[in-house]
Amino acid sequence: MDTPDLPGIHSAATSTGGTPAPPSPRSSAPSPAPAESKGDARARRIAAAVVRSRTEYKPEHAYTERGWFLTTDHAGASKKDRQHVEYAATYRALVPSFLSPSPSPSSPSSSTPAPDPSVKEEAARALSDLLAVSKPPRELTTTAIRAAVLAGRIPEAAQLARDARPHWRANVGLAVEASAALAAAGDVAESTHPLLFTMAYALHHPVLVALGAQLRLLHAPEVDGLREAVDALAVSRAWAFTPLFGGERGVPRPVERGGELRAALGATPPEEIAGALGMEDAEERRLLVAALRRMEGALGRQMDEAEAIPGERVERGVREL
Repeated sequence: MDTPDLPGIHSAATSTGGTPAPPSPRSSAPSPAPAESKGDARARRIAAAVVRSRTEYKPEHAYTERGWFLTTDHAGASKKDRQHVEYAATYRALVPSFLSPSPSPSSPSSSTPAPDPSVKEEAARALSDLLAVSKPPRELTTTAIRAAVLAGRIPEAAQLARDARPHWRANVGLAVEASAALAAAGDVAESTHPLLFTMAYALHHPVLVALGAQLRLLHAPEVDGLREAVDALAVSRAWAFTPLFGGERGVPRPVERGGELRAALGATPPEEIAGALGMEDAEERRLLVAALRRMEGALGRQMDEAEAIPGERVERGVREL
């Protein structure tokens, strides 16, 4: 059976006088590789990144031994910028001997070991680093006050405490250190101000303990009821500060004789308490009233029985909502 001639093919085959055209030679170029799957491409990129990371990241970049700054010599420029100050303060604050408090003069037989003789020098050096900055960070103010007290530079410690007054209410640790600095300067009445400022917003055990110690030094009859209430609240909140690995577990304790203490606290007008504590301006008296009302609530009085203080959060129980 004859196959019909197709147009174009017959003419191409017979274009050379009827002789069929020889076949074209095979191309020597390599055939294209099959398309790489997404999974294979991702695995290849990960493997390349792992190989590259072995040369770019050293082991010391991933692991830093604790306390490395205690044994390493960091000799460098003497420029006192914020980073240098933060390092110097952290270094001296974390040295164990720097944290060892000196024995109290009232209890010379205390078992607390005496600090290292170099503590005063280290504290003075840390204070100089902090004061070299025109405006030290707020986070380092507590360290500066503590360093000034340990260095024996009490007037500077008291001035730092007064300058930090806007931050007393929001920073409990700063309030406690500021109170200690003012007490060391001989201003016992003023040393109660930072503690009462922060008590207007919350009652913390360290603040109550510090305030009770300062009130016992005043010997003013106007603050007797306040002192008894502070001591009772400190005892009721001491359970939260028991050692984690001690033999006994802390248990919350209710305030004993809450009604009597509340009556004694309210027997003295706030104006007389403010006068005994040396609170003169309106802001100090407002915060004192707020602290007294918060203590009354902790002793058992309902917070909604007292007049609401502008800007103060009133705590309510679930049944009152």
